Amino acid sequence: MIGSWTLLWQAPLQWREEVSFPGFSQIRVASGGKLWTYRNMPYEPLRVYQLSQLLDFRSHWIVRSGQTISGPKQKKRNGVSMQCLEVKGEPNFRGELCSDSASLLPVWIAPVLLSAPSTPFVEYSSYVPWGDRQFPRLMRAYEGDRPVLTVQAEIEPAPAVDPTRFNPPPSAVEWDWCDNADLPQKTETMEPRYPESALRERRQGLVSLYAVVRTDGTLGNLAVAHSAGPDFDSATMESVRQWRFRPATCGSNPIVTETIIEVSYTLRE
Repeated sequence: MIGSWTLLWQAPLQWREEVSFPGFSQIRVASGGKLWTYRNMPYEPLRVYQLSQLLDFRSHWIVRSGQTISGPKQKKRNGVSMQCLEVKGEPNFRGELCSDSASLLPVWIAPVLLSAPSTPFVEYSSYVPWGDRQFPRLMRAYEGDRPVLTVQAEIEPAPAVDPTRFNPPPSAVEWDWCDNADLPQKTETMEPRYPESALRERRQGLVSLYAVVRTDGTLGNLAVAHSAGPDFDSATMESVRQWRFRPATCGSNPIVTETIIEVSYTLRE
């Protein structure tokens, strides 16, 4: 599936992003401390969510509350010598951040979320100058060893910017916007019931749900972003509706955020 991503950048709190894939379109505009989002469906598909993670490579290098770092360790990937840091956080999270040993530019980020098996590994290469910075022209996301997203970027000087480009799109949803938010964290979960039909047929699966985490920690707008079949989907919905979160925060202020929740069904031998 081939799509397009266009970013008009003015500043960290003023930009316009357009994403288009067959059957899906999205416009996001950040301006004045707000983020407006228009999309032609009520939820964000899994691959679009992963695309956002891939493109926001700066956020991977922010050490968040409760995380610790160790290293560096010397490693090689595809012939590139790397310096890698290990990040640890909540009980089910650890990750690896790797930069090119010569340039110190990010080249490989490997988050390991036991609760989110398809959280992608991401790879950056072919850097080119962008003002006084460097930008990767080639970006890839992997699930295990399987590439699931490839972005080939072209950077062009911005023409004279029409200020109306940063006006909210028609029918857009307004969100609080924070350039460095602390992400939501699970506080209460309930294991889903393994569907009887799947047990009889010895089926396994992975369900991804789109959700909005409200400021009180409850979930809204639940939708199936990646299905493992109606029985798995139904069991996951029934369970996740009862989960609770510590909401995302901007400074000390709770904010509403979108997320993808993944539940894996695995049979024991």
